Order: sequence, then structure tokens, then C-alpha cells
Amino acid sequence: MNKILICTTYFYPHIGGLENYVLSTSQELITQGIKVDVMTFNLDKSPTFENYKGMNIYRIPCYNLLSGVYALPKLNKTTKNIFKILKQEKYSAINTQTRFFTSTILGLFFSWQQKIHLIHTEHGNSYVSHPNKMIKTLAWLYDQTLGRIIFHASTKVICISKAGCEFVKKMGAKEEKIIYLPNSINIKEYPPANKQNKEKIEKETKKELKEKLGISKESITLAYIGRIIQAKGIQDLIEAIKGIDNVTLLIVGEGPYINQLKEKSKTLLSNIKFLGKKEKEEIKKILSITDIFINPSYSEGLPTSILEAGCFKLPVIATNVGGTSEIIINNETGMLVPPKNPLEIKNKLITLINSKKTREKLGYNLFKKIEKEYDLKTNVNILKQVLIAK
Repeated sequence: MNKILICTTYFYPHIGGLENYVLSTSQELITQGIKVDVMTFNLDKSPTFENYKGMNIYRIPCYNLLSGVYALPKLNKTTKNIFKILKQEKYSAINTQTRFFTSTILGLFFSWQQKIHLIHTEHGNSYVSHPNKMIKTLAWLYDQTLGRIIFHASTKVICISKAGCEFVKKMGAKEEKIIYLPNSINIKEYPPANKQNKEKIEKETKKELKEKLGISKESITLAYIGRIIQAKGIQDLIEAIKGIDNVTLLIVGEGPYINQLKEKSKTLLSNIKFLGKKEKEEIKKILSITDIFINPSYSEGLPTSILEAGCFKLPVIATNVGGTSEIIINNETGMLVPPKNPLEIKNKLITLINSKKTREKLGYNLFKKIEKEYDLKTNVNILKQVLIAK
């Protein structure tokens, strides 16, 4: 049986777009006969080793830097023991995720040491933009050194967006190495594609869910799902809903920026619900009572959260960054706004709040586009062939 090692900084029990991508991809690879191990960082005192849904997870102890955004491995006895175990496995390939994380650097060195094919999956599509000039400069220097080395050393570079393909070309990756394989979703897990799943969710009716969360019957429900960091632009969304009557914003996720957001939203506490980290099935329930989904991020690959919202036929307002415009065609499958522009978000929200017909049209069109172009099974079958190629 072919076996691969996936190297990623963030993974279960963490929840986010990257984590969902790795988890859903791994699960589909397993159903297609591939054995999957995951090497990740131990960010929250989880077990060093765990078998989860058929995968062996090895968690390396680390220092959690930049308010939980970046991790550096601790080169201690536990780390050495993990690599000793991994060296005994016969992997067909190593699959690293995103060039910037040190988990990718570890995967790169491990592939060199063990002479194993390195398949890199790039989720980014531009140089890092950061308000701190020193961090921005260091990130640029990283890209010009280790970033280029990663793309050069990889047997194949998989990009989850077309914008990502163009970026890695600029970074020196040879065109014959680059494979466009968009972020995908198992649409059959979600209603309306899966009637059984729909019935399961509807056992707890929308009315009951709204009552549990303290949402009034008349309120339009908005939702953001993702990591709670400044670069996700949630502060702009909070600013945008000021002065809009009868809306409730559900913020789902965790991260180092949450206390600042709560402080910013003090005068809107009756309109904003911070729900914390939620498991996949809980997220489905939240989306089932959502009227409008918003993704105000400053930087994206190809956001899983938008694919999930589309599976519920939700209208989406999203910033025009990264590969988002590949999913959201403005005024056809959703609405695009410039990043860092609360006023534009507010204007689009008011338009959708005032027109149920527009909401339904955009949600339906998005669902049909995802159904046609972003099917998990089809895309993972291509990934499988890349990973086991000799």
C-alpha cells in the first residue's frame, strides 16, 4: 500500500480552512487506498501521537510565536523520537502545505535526507502583506531564499487557485512542475445535495437553533467562519454592521485577535455572537440558520468557508483577494468588495437584506458552480496520481 506523509503546521483539533483542506483530502485519499500520516505541531498540549479517522498524527513540540500565528519546533528528545519513528516508514511522497510554515521546512529536509519525492501544495498567491514593516521585509527575504528553494526542490507544485499558479511561476517554479488543483469540497455531505444529512440537521429546527443562540425571529443572520486574526478583516465586518437594524452576526472560530474584536464590538453585543471553535457538524447547523455569509479577509488562497457556505446555497459577500474571484463572480455567484473597506461591505449587505430574491439567486448560482467545478472526489483522484507517481 502506498503511504504518504503530510506536513502541516495546523491540524486537528484546530479548525480552519487549511485544516479542513488537509482533513478532507486525507479522508478521501484513504478511501482511495492511500495510507496517510500527518506531521504537525503541538500547539495546545494535545497528545504527541494520536490515531484520528484512520490517520497517524505526530505532533512536534513547538514555540508558539507572533501571538499564535507562527510556530517554531523545539529540537528536543520528543522531536527526535518522532523523526526516528518517521524514518522507519516507507513513504511514497511527502506533501508539504504552504511555503511559509516551518513544518514545510522540516518536510523539505526530511525529503532530502530520506530521498523521498516532495510534493508541495501552495495555498498562497502573493507576497506577505503585514502592517509591521520588519515582518514584511523578513517574509520577503524568506520568499527569495527558502521559498524559492521549496519550489525548486519539489517534484510537483500543486496550487489551489489559478492566482497561486501565476505566483509560483514568478517565484521560479518551472511551468511543467505546476498543477492547478483547486480547493474542493464533498458536496454530498451538505444539504441540499444530501437529503439524509438535511433531515439530520433539521431535527433541531431553525427556530430552536435561533432561540438557543438568542436570535430574534425578525433578525437577518450573518456569519463569518474562520481563524480569528487581524488579517481576516473581521474588524471591518463589525464596523460595517453598525447602524444596520435587525441583523445578528455570528463569529465562529478562535484566535489571538478575539479579545480586541470583543472590545471593538462592546456597543454591539446584542447584535454579535462570538461562538468560539465549533466542530464540523455544529458549523453545518450554524450555516443552516444563516442568511448571508461574509468573508472579509485581506489574503486568501481559495477559501473553504465560501465553498461550505455555497453548499447551503447562501449568498456570499467576500473581499476580492487571492483566488476568491475564481469562485465568486461578482453579481453572479456572490458579491465582491475591496479589502479593508467596511463601507462597501455595508452597502452590499443592505442590498442583500432588502432583496430576498437576489439572495436566493446568488446562493443558487454559487451552489451550481461548486457542484460543477469543485468536487472533492474528482480532484483528489488527480492528487492521488501525483502522489504515487514514480
